[in-house]
Amino acid sequence: MQAGATPVDAAKQAVAAPEKVAAVADKPALPADPETLRKKQVADDTAKLLVLANELKAEMDKSTKDTLSLSVVKKAEEIEKLARKVRGEMKASIGN
Repeated sequence: MQAGATPVDAAKQAVAAPEKVAAVADKPALPADPETLRKKQVADDTAKLLVLANELKAEMDKSTKDTLSLSVVKKAEEIEKLARKVRGEMKASIGN
């Protein structure tokens, strides 16, 4: 992520050019304090939630009102699981 960029900006870039995000993700992170790492994890997970939600919307737009594919259901479950994880991480950071 660039300086001053938000996780939403990063998610938009990931949707536009996933190969660039993969190249950046391969770089090792600098060691930091646990609070900074937790914030980064929440930001990364939130950006991933946005990407997954956009993918789910695109898949829903392709389906008809009478059909629902298994991949749509699995994607929705993945979003729900990640959202619960983010909520837990946020609650943990408030407690500290």
